[in-house]
Amino acid sequence: MVVFWSGDAAHELRAPLANLLAVVDAHRTQPPDDAVARELMLTAVYGQGQRLSRLISDLLLLARLDGPEVAAAVQPCSLSLIARDLLEESSEAAAAAGLSLRLVVGDEDLHVLGVESDLYRFVSNLLQNAIQYTPPGGEVVLSLRREGNRGWFQVQDSGIGITPNDQHRIFDRFFHSDPGRSRRHGGTGLGLSIVTAIVHRHRGKISVASRPGCGSVFTVVFPIAG
Repeated sequence: MVVFWSGDAAHELRAPLANLLAVVDAHRTQPPDDAVARELMLTAVYGQGQRLSRLISDLLLLARLDGPEVAAAVQPCSLSLIARDLLEESSEAAAAAGLSLRLVVGDEDLHVLGVESDLYRFVSNLLQNAIQYTPPGGEVVLSLRREGNRGWFQVQDSGIGITPNDQHRIFDRFFHSDPGRSRRHGGTGLGLSIVTAIVHRHRGKISVASRPGCGSVFTVVFPIAG
């Protein structure tokens, strides 16, 4: 797996590194007492450094998820509690984007056997993805329900939607359906592939239903703990 996407990883790492070096090189001749130029340089360098840091962190997470499981870290985790926590954390960003967030819980006792930090990451990635691609005035809804021995988790948005061609590729590593928007929001192109890896690690399945201009629904089905 590492060999398969190492070329893409090198390309994605090269871009912010090249930008960072270009900024530093362009300002090497600036007078030391030019405070404005120095501040602009530091801001640009810091931004590119953050982008590199996020990308490296995502690559390390995927490498861990591709590796063997660590049984000791597995425990029953409440999906409803995770959803509530992340909805609260994301409320400020949603309000700034002019969106409303809503949680619909059909069963409070919805527990998945797994790694809590990974489950937080999977919910967070889907939620932030929905916020990113939903225009002002829209809504993002998280819903949970239980059907027999399976738990259903959905993130529905009223955003721009996904073309049929892109629906087959959005879970691929480093795929950007809208590269400009993704980079403006600090995206690495790994968000949904991380979601997929976490879902598969927890014995779940993920799917998407969408139409351009009509929003998207991401559905994840997990086996319930106990």
